[in-house]
Amino acid sequence: MRRIDSAPTRDILVKLLHNDALGRNGDLAEFAGILKSIEGGFSLFVDADWGSGKTFFVRQVACILEEVNPFLESHGDLDGLLDNNRELAPYMELNSFLPVYYNAWENDHWDDPLPSIAASIALQGDACASFRSDTEAGEKIAGTLDAILGVFGHGGASSLRDAFSGRDLIQAYRDRETLRSSVSNLVDVALPEKANTLLLIVDELDRCRPSFAMKVLEQLKNLFTDDRVVIVYSVNANQLSHVVEGMYGQGFDGRRYLSRFYDLTIPLRKVDSFKQLEANGFIKTSNRFDVIAYELAEAYGMTMRDANRYLTELFRVRPLVLESRDGFVDDRVRAFADAGLVPTMLALKVFDADAFASVVQKFEIEPLYHAFSKSEAAMEFMDATWGSYIKFEEGKTPSDEDKVGARHELLETLVYMIWCKDRNNSKYQHSYQVLIGRSWGFDSLPRLARLSRSNR
Repeated sequence: MRRIDSAPTRDILVKLLHNDALGRNGDLAEFAGILKSIEGGFSLFVDADWGSGKTFFVRQVACILEEVNPFLESHGDLDGLLDNNRELAPYMELNSFLPVYYNAWENDHWDDPLPSIAASIALQGDACASFRSDTEAGEKIAGTLDAILGVFGHGGASSLRDAFSGRDLIQAYRDRETLRSSVSNLVDVALPEKANTLLLIVDELDRCRPSFAMKVLEQLKNLFTDDRVVIVYSVNANQLSHVVEGMYGQGFDGRRYLSRFYDLTIPLRKVDSFKQLEANGFIKTSNRFDVIAYELAEAYGMTMRDANRYLTELFRVRPLVLESRDGFVDDRVRAFADAGLVPTMLALKVFDADAFASVVQKFEIEPLYHAFSKSEAAMEFMDATWGSYIKFEEGKTPSDEDKVGARHELLETLVYMIWCKDRNNSKYQHSYQVLIGRSWGFDSLPRLARLSRSNR
């Protein structure tokens, strides 16, 4: 079993740019066009639901802008891509941006966001600088950084990383006016040497404490009024509006209030479910397990975060399921349990935890049947399975009602046999009588329970 890594490391970001595994390069191209059209100071929202890949998107923007700026250190891992890729080629003209990424959620333990924003600019500006400290430009930037560090109670740009290593800086945050001036100086001094525009990316704002989120918005609006600063907020605007409404009281118009802080909102489309699965190595085959897993992922409209959880579960059980497929032809019930029931239960576990619990703990069949109905392949598999052991009167053609009843009986038989611990339960005993005489041995049931049980 392996965990699907959802962290947007540079290696993963670059890989996804090269193979466009998420189908997002077209969206990145549109964003490049927006950046190119901006004149003066500007703020915009990149808006999408939680788990939809907003962080990946804005980090890829920063990754590209760092690479095309000749005054920033090149990693060399995008060589050839930007020149030869028609969608990403417009970024070659955006070679005068200094991107700075700020994760608001990681900093909301502070009372005041301003110092941590300044620290992000200082740290990332220092990390990206390609000129030496003994040059005139280097001395200017070092002096500005030293001024910021002086407010924090630390001295020397050479020890910049140590200065922000988690020490208690609350005392140093008191002199806000000095800090504001120092941050302004940082923009004034740093940009002319390596960029014309500072692109400040503010991520995870909708996950912060309400008071901190509001301070970020209000302080950035008042602090960064420079025409050379563009602010990109990566947010779930709907959720953030609820945060605002919760802070200011019932009846407050959160959406209207938020409109004060952006000039443009860009809705980010969801990543295609199939692309997300394939990007993480789950290649669709003709095996029913794979087909059903794909159809359920699409039906539930999974986000990138959902996909990572579902894939972790699928990779955990898939080898065990495929190992047992030799017996599928001889025993349709076992085949159905392995390749039909397991991926469906895992989908419930990830996408609808309440429904999953109702099946495992209360033996409710309707939520499971509803999940099966989301996959055409799962329903076809179920119909082929119940027909092998549920018999109707000779010559009678099963009605639609008969088919629904047979499907429910099949699911109920498996659910009680796998998850019911009460051996005296009448439905358990019925399930036992139905299945015990088949080639599918009773000792296979605990394995199935392990495959799809809640283990977190």
